[in-house]
Amino acid sequence: YFQKKYQRGIKIFFEKGWIKWSIENKCIKVFSNSSNKSKIIKKINEKYFDQMYLDQIKYFIDCKKSFSNINEAIKVHNISMIIKKQKTVRLN
Repeated sequence: YFQKKYQRGIKIFFEKGWIKWSIENKCIKVFSNSSNKSKIIKKINEKYFDQMYLDQIKYFIDCKKSFSNINEAIKVHNISMIIKKQKTVRLN
């Protein structure tokens, strides 16, 4: 079967190039349209990723403890649906 190339990270495009955080290559890379070249600006230690996952799990568990009740969850859900329908948020 056919499969897409493995990719994990984020790529953000700008007028003058892009920046990419790549988990599989363990680096942050920038690309300049004017020079048509890319450059690794930071190598990331593999231990960082392990700690990142542990921190995410801890954050999730801590958040689960802070949920008030179903009524609060319904209020938050309703607000998010209003925001989704409007697609713009005005803070007064």
